[in-house]
Amino acid sequence: MDIRATGTRLIILSIVFILQNININPQSHYLDKYSGIPIIAHTNLKASQISNDNLDMMKELGVMGFYATDINQQTFNRIIDRGLKVFPYQIETVDHWVVYYTDAVYTKWEAEGKGNGGNGDMELKYNPSIGTIFTEENVKGIKTTSSNPSKLIYGPWYYQAIKYKQLPLSSSDTLIQYTAAYRLKIKNKSPINNLPQGYLDSVVCKIEIVATNPTLPEEQQEHTVYQRTLKVSDFLNSPDGKGWDQWCLFTKENYTLNSLMELTEIQLKGIYYIEENQATYDTKWMQYKVEWAGRSFVDLFVDYIELSDEKGRDLKNDPNTADLIKYQVIQYSDTTNVLGWFGLNEPTSIDNYEPFRIVDSLIQSVNPNLRLFTTYATGWGGIYGMPYPGSFDASQLSSGVYIYNIQTDGYFASQKMILMK
Repeated sequence: MDIRATGTRLIILSIVFILQNININPQSHYLDKYSGIPIIAHTNLKASQISNDNLDMMKELGVMGFYATDINQQTFNRIIDRGLKVFPYQIETVDHWVVYYTDAVYTKWEAEGKGNGGNGDMELKYNPSIGTIFTEENVKGIKTTSSNPSKLIYGPWYYQAIKYKQLPLSSSDTLIQYTAAYRLKIKNKSPINNLPQGYLDSVVCKIEIVATNPTLPEEQQEHTVYQRTLKVSDFLNSPDGKGWDQWCLFTKENYTLNSLMELTEIQLKGIYYIEENQATYDTKWMQYKVEWAGRSFVDLFVDYIELSDEKGRDLKNDPNTADLIKYQVIQYSDTTNVLGWFGLNEPTSIDNYEPFRIVDSLIQSVNPNLRLFTTYATGWGGIYGMPYPGSFDASQLSSGVYIYNIQTDGYFASQKMILMK
């Protein structure tokens, strides 16, 4: 062994050690150059577990505030007395309604697509060879234009969670109980007395919930979670029917997706490893479909398809739920000391987005200067569960067959890739 080389290494290590000791001295003055960049700490500790010395150190390091998971008046006063601000992240308290109701499901998919695109690019698709957009009073949707049977409404191929991420309905009930509601109606194209004999038993359409695996051959890509065949009589008679030219709501209540494969977080971020020709179905590309049976004597109209769970419906429709959230927010609503409220951490599904909008509006009704926040991990693409555009790092992947997603305006495809190392 070369003693001189060893000595050199020791000298270098000593220098590094000295520099490290220097770096622990107060340095908050450096932040004066970056007054527009606040530092927010996530301690992974309850507020009650953070000592006063820790709070003082955070203040000295230039931390503006931090997420606290069990704020009460005592811990709140202790934090703000040291000049720090707070993001209430109440998941450890009885009053946890902000997180609880952002970990909810509510999405309304309009049949005609995304409308003005104000809430994103994901949308249902329709088949222009058998349908067209209609506008009738205050309703816009899709109506049939052909007697050829075919797929009328399909998509949007998006990820839906099997379980609640943070706060389920109860500790023993973590599975999400979905309800899908299809708003449809039919119009007769001929006078009633001219309709074909036995028309009440004629099939109008089929509504479906489908898990899709685009990596399989086309004839194997779809796995049916639920389907219902609707006849003319279903539109005209109770319990769901309202009559000719009357909107009907056909629902599938309280179904779960636990028969499908549950994805890991890495798979959700787009690195999706499979065995060759593995015929599995997960919840990454869920579809809600309307198949037209092709009847010449009726037109079928589709308004929307609505997805929800119990929490999402309460949030949308129950004034008491709104009061619960506002009561919680009122306790910590002074923007002098409160940076904002924190909701579900890293929401993974579009189904969480409307609950976020509703809770945010309730927070602003308490204080217009107060907002709801969350975080997104690097890699969430927001479209078909794809990773951040242009990013791909295979350094940590093993050899094998992988699936990668390609998406541009008007085009989406999944392809196989063989990685050899």
